[in-house]
Formats: sequence, C-alpha cells, structure tokens
Amino acid sequence: MGGWSVLAMLAALLLQVATGLFANDDIFIEGPLYPWVSKATSDLLTRVHLINQGVILCLIGLHLTAVFFYWVVKRDNLIRPMVTGRKHWPVSAPASENAVGRAVVVMALAGAAVFWLVR
Repeated sequence: MGGWSVLAMLAALLLQVATGLFANDDIFIEGPLYPWVSKATSDLLTRVHLINQGVILCLIGLHLTAVFFYWVVKRDNLIRPMVTGRKHWPVSAPASENAVGRAVVVMALAGAAVFWLVR
C-alpha cells in the first residue's frame, strides 16, 4: 500500500505541475504556457489546479496517518527505511523470485518512456 500511496502522490504532483503551467489567477500571475491555450481552457486548468491542491494535502495526510499507525499500533518504524532506503527483514522472509528480471523490465519501460517524452 505504501508504494501505491507514493505513486498516487507522484501522479497528483505531476497533475499539479502540468496544470500550473497553463493556470492564471485573473489578476497578476499566469503560468509560463498560458499564451498557448484559450482563456476558457486556462480557467478550467486553473480550477483543476486548485482542486488538486486539496487532493495533494489529503494524500499527504493519509500517508502520514498510515506511517503513524504502523509506528504506534504495529510497532514498525517506517520512517528510518524511508530516509535510508534500507529495511531489515526477518530471517524467515522468502527471497523474491526473478527480481533481476523485473528490474530489467522496469528499467526498459522507464527508458522507453524517457525516449518517448524526449523525442
């Protein structure tokens, strides 16, 4: 669930950045790509931008609540592994099968996505 939470937060942040590029406040500030879209489109993207601000805050609150729940109720400190990137597993935990194969597939997909975005 933690992985899905992180993906949801990253997707919300990507949406926030994308809509902010075209947003305006009708007074003083406009996104750097505002001239590329119509005023109506900019207003729609501004509305999405403002709604998504609340979504991001809810996702962050939910994530922190889950981390606190794991810390207090399950006695599992997730903060250190989030900072260091290392978590100590019990000896009885089985090793993941085909982890290298999955890593190669993920790297290939990431490389294809970067190639598609840059071209």
